[in-house]
Amino acid sequence: MKKIKFILLISFFVILRNLSAEPSITSSNSTKNCTSSSTEICPLSSEVQSIENSARIYENQSSEFYEHKCNESDVKACNELGNLYFDGIGVKQDKTIAANFYKKACDYGYMDSCSSLGWMFLRGIGVEQDFTQAAKFDMKACYGGNKFACHNLGNSYVLGDGVVRDKLKAAELYQKGCDANLSESCSELAYLYLNDEGAIQDISRGLELLDKSCNLGSAGGCTHLGLLFYEGKSVIRDQKKGFKLIQLGCKGGNRSACDLIADIPESETR
Repeated sequence: MKKIKFILLISFFVILRNLSAEPSITSSNSTKNCTSSSTEICPLSSEVQSIENSARIYENQSSEFYEHKCNESDVKACNELGNLYFDGIGVKQDKTIAANFYKKACDYGYMDSCSSLGWMFLRGIGVEQDFTQAAKFDMKACYGGNKFACHNLGNSYVLGDGVVRDKLKAAELYQKGCDANLSESCSELAYLYLNDEGAIQDISRGLELLDKSCNLGSAGGCTHLGLLFYEGKSVIRDQKKGFKLIQLGCKGGNRSACDLIADIPESETR
């Protein structure tokens, strides 16, 4: 297979943050901005969101009910109101109002809301885009235990968005996400270890993280690891193992993996 295929796939890891889609942050079918049909490695162009994982203590209640509870300083009710206004469920959709309710819940110490607000500032949804504010709320949420905010803040440190660019700090933040079994963070940390030419580089650790990412269900992680084995990059070349991993990536929804499979000679797949 042509070397250029390897280079093209790796380029997915460093695209700029310019996703055209605006995914729901409350849908149970979109647990992250990275979807099953995307590169799933969650490259630096993507952020992850956790709001749909918020505990639901009140089911199927009206917006008036949530507003009453929110006024009584019930942080989860304030967060739920943010969800309703973000998606326009039972109320007229208004993402600015959603941001206000997330801010209220965040001020009360509800970390999922802080993470959601950071994501909204990052994307300029419901608020004016502000990377400094995004980093501020992600930092609060991350150190309050929200793994998704840690991942997004790691992206900010890699790109220097709202913070001083610092790959070591990014690695620390991705490690937090990976330790909490967030496959995207494992993949990003692996990318730093495998590609950085400075103090962060650690090929062995990078391979371990890609393997963990793949085992956690990252189609991009499986594809990247498969390419390394197929090409013999940083590992002993094993085309059969590489092909099987790339197949896993394709089955997981990684379009690049499917394209690569079509270009691999049948004689190299057995």
